[in-house]
Amino acid sequence: MESARSEVMTSPVLARHGAVPDAAADAAVAWHYGDPTAEQRALQAGRAVVDQSHLGIVTVTGPDRLSWLDSLSTQAVGRLAPGQSSEPDDPLSAGAHRARGRRRR
Repeated sequence: MESARSEVMTSPVLARHGAVPDAAADAAVAWHYGDPTAEQRALQAGRAVVDQSHLGIVTVTGPDRLSWLDSLSTQAVGRLAPGQSSEPDDPLSAGAHRARGRRRR
């Protein structure tokens, strides 16, 4: 496994007019842009995106990777095809946004 970077990058989207920084671990991205309720409704309708630029990517390799991930997660990843997501098609699901365009239907 590769080690995670320790530095925190600030999202360029945070500089947009009206951006309200999040607290603590998510301080590198905006919590909202002035109207959290309307923004949440836009997410539910699939008309918005979530800035996840502050999140890292973990690469797990090796022959035991799927069984190891199954032992750590509540999601059954061992039976997923490469590129397939176990996340639902919920617009509020971060995983659904990452998997969109790669999911087989």
